[in-house]
Amino acid sequence: MPSRENSLSHVVLSDKLFKLYYQFHRLGITTDLENKNNTSKRLLIKLLSSLQTFCTNQAQLIRIGFEKSMIEGFEPTSMPLLVQIYRDDESLDKLVLKSKLKLLLISKHDECTDPDILTYNILNDKQCGFYYTKTFNVNDDKTFAINHINKLIADSTKVDIVDAYFFADETQATENINLLQQMNFNPSAVVHIYCYKDYCENQYSISENLTSILKCKNIIYEDFPKRAHDRHIATSEVKIRLPNGIYSLTQKNKEVTYAIEVITPESKTVRL
Repeated sequence: MPSRENSLSHVVLSDKLFKLYYQFHRLGITTDLENKNNTSKRLLIKLLSSLQTFCTNQAQLIRIGFEKSMIEGFEPTSMPLLVQIYRDDESLDKLVLKSKLKLLLISKHDECTDPDILTYNILNDKQCGFYYTKTFNVNDDKTFAINHINKLIADSTKVDIVDAYFFADETQATENINLLQQMNFNPSAVVHIYCYKDYCENQYSISENLTSILKCKNIIYEDFPKRAHDRHIATSEVKIRLPNGIYSLTQKNKEVTYAIEVITPESKTVRL
């Protein structure tokens, strides 16, 4: 089936949320049909405030009650924000990986029990506009954040790491590099590290073999731009803001909040 646009969708909806969205846009229903009450209204409002574009596939349509004959005539233009219908029966985890944010939107944890799927609870997870954010307190396990960032950069051929203090001292440099080693960089990726060059030169013995360590095409060191204030990781698709720096992801005694912004044609005009 044709897509509405060439770019990937931002997210995937759980079966429950897709059914809710479908009932609202196609049938005008805002009540919970099963329980005969209006509890779905609050959920619908949260979904509409969280949602950008999304995709689905034949398998999900069948799960929520579509007959195969209905699927043939169901196109992305049938619903606002639906940009792609894949004509396949691939599992939900593979469908999620086709989205920009690699996230499944849910409203309850039991809507997805697959540990390989990263979920975003629209009722519980904090959010700010069209950023997707998650906060980890001191002593929290930050594995989710690391895995999420890994998935976001895995297919990219250009990755910008902007962190003035990436090589601030030997301990921090070593921890940061160990963290990057956990990432699955595209073998064709060119990684630009923007940091204070005097720090980089001080840690030259650590940084000189980074290209082979990360198994990417090339590492390019750039001086940290004076106009830049935030610390982040960016690809052509997303910008991952890390206010406390990459190093905070490796430290149990630090709080971490990361925010993901989908890159738009307008935001691409600003490099850093």
